[in-house]
Amino acid sequence: MTDPAKGVWGDFAPIQFWEFYKTIAQNGGSILSPDKKTVTIDSPENIETLTWMIDKVNSYKVTPSDVEMAGQSSEDLFKAGKIAMLRTGIWLLGDFTENAKFNWDIALEPGKTSKAHHFFANGVAVSANSSHPAEAYQWIKFLTSSKAAVDLRIAAGWELPAISDAAAVQGYLDQPVPESREVVFEALDTAVVPPVIGNWNQLTDAVGKELEAAKLGQKTPEQALKDARTAIEGLL
Repeated sequence: MTDPAKGVWGDFAPIQFWEFYKTIAQNGGSILSPDKKTVTIDSPENIETLTWMIDKVNSYKVTPSDVEMAGQSSEDLFKAGKIAMLRTGIWLLGDFTENAKFNWDIALEPGKTSKAHHFFANGVAVSANSSHPAEAYQWIKFLTSSKAAVDLRIAAGWELPAISDAAAVQGYLDQPVPESREVVFEALDTAVVPPVIGNWNQLTDAVGKELEAAKLGQKTPEQALKDARTAIEGLL
C-alpha cells in the first residue's frame, strides 16, 4: 500500500501519549502497575512497542514523518487517499462519510498480544454550590439521555449517548456508511483508559516530552522510557 514516491502511506498513528498508552496495552504493557504504586513504563514490552512505533516511520517507512506530512493533518491525508489505515475515533465518521470519495470502512485495531482500544467520554457535572441543583439535574438528564438529545447525537454522528437501550441507537447502526458500525461497540470489549493519578497533567507532559525526544532521535526508546520512569516516580 505504501508508495512514498506518490506520497501514499500504508499506516498512520501519532507518536504521543494518548496513542502510546493504548499501543503498549496491545503488547501487554502499561505505564503503572494495577495498584498505581509501581512505574512500569520502561518495561521490555514498552521499549519494544515504542521502537516499533518509531520504526514504522524511520525503518519500515510505512508511516509519513512530520516533514513528509508537510503540515497536513492525518485525516486530510486519509480523505485524499494518501493514508490507507488511520487510527482515529468515531468523531470523524461524519466527515469521512461526506468528504472521502472512495469506499472505506472501520475495523478493530491489530494488536500483538491482545486487542486494546481507546475509550473517550464526556462528563457533565453540577456545581456543589449551585443555587438550582434540581433544575440543573433535570437539564443534565435531558442533555444526556432524553429522546431528543439521543436522536440529535445519532443524527450528527459525533458521539454516542450514554444509554443502555439498544433500540435507541439502532438508527446509528442503520446508517449505511461505514458498513461495519457495529465495530464501535465491539471495541468497548477491549477498552483501555489512561492511568489517572493526582498529578495527571504533569504525568502526560513528562511522558509526552520523552516520546517526542525518541521520535526525533534525540534519545533511544529505552533511554526515553527510562527517563520517563524517573519523572513519573517523582510524581507518585
